[in-house]
Amino acid sequence: MFKNNYTLKYNLREKDKINYKINSKIEYENLIVKSEKEYEYKIEFQPLSKGIQNDFIIRNTRYDLKNFNDKESDLEKISFEIDKTFLETDYRIDKKGKIIKIENLSKLKTDWYNKKNEILRKYEEQYEEIQDLVDGITKILNNSDTVVQYFQNYGVNGIFFSELYGELYIEDNEKKKKISIPNFITFFPLPLTLNIITKKINKMEDEMSLIIHGKLDEMRLDKLNIEEMVKANLPEEDIRGLKYEVEYEQDVSFYLITGLVKNCNQIIEVKIYNKLDNKELFKNRIEVKLEEIKEE
Repeated sequence: MFKNNYTLKYNLREKDKINYKINSKIEYENLIVKSEKEYEYKIEFQPLSKGIQNDFIIRNTRYDLKNFNDKESDLEKISFEIDKTFLETDYRIDKKGKIIKIENLSKLKTDWYNKKNEILRKYEEQYEEIQDLVDGITKILNNSDTVVQYFQNYGVNGIFFSELYGELYIEDNEKKKKISIPNFITFFPLPLTLNIITKKINKMEDEMSLIIHGKLDEMRLDKLNIEEMVKANLPEEDIRGLKYEVEYEQDVSFYLITGLVKNCNQIIEVKIYNKLDNKELFKNRIEVKLEEIKEE
């Protein structure tokens, strides 16, 4: 029996502008730091032009940023200020959603240098590490390789430009895919094996829906260096091996004609425990709800 199939890829025209509303919740915790953040904002996803190599230049503009955090540390306030620096970014992407180049990088650098000086004047006396933080972002922007990697996963770009693109999907079928989420365990990636269920491919409705469950890929996890990092950060703890709990759930739908994301709900969480006493040492959890804003 024939089943509907579809290879997910971008095929954009200038008129294919779309707006999204995003709600993002982040929980980050270790024995030293605890942070809970909730943001809401909107994104205008605007194709600007099509290149001769079947690539596209698109502009992502974030607006209506709302911060729902009643009690914030200065570091969390700084993080929000940094996040507001890159409100409008132009990306050159290929059909598989891979970012090739940041087209307006010069403007982003100028905006960042101005914001960097403002942040240093405002907070430098309180936190010595602020200088390291801003220097780190400056180095990223000045390196052609790291800046692309940074923006590939910046904000909800991990949904817009995910590794789901370029894959063939068959309705009512399942497939496996290995991915890696950069910098999710502090500076270490979170390697996952995804089980992708193609729930629907409906050409009449111009929609494909996927349900995705992820499991930790322990073979690709950098266990030794992660344990060394945890021990260095928590010298008073008697750590004799680590135990991991991982949750990855995603329900996402795409338009077939353009390849644009339609809606997405995503949860990514990792918890790390001391094997000796089952004490929780680290937690990082991100929840994202992304939905298209329909024009009235």
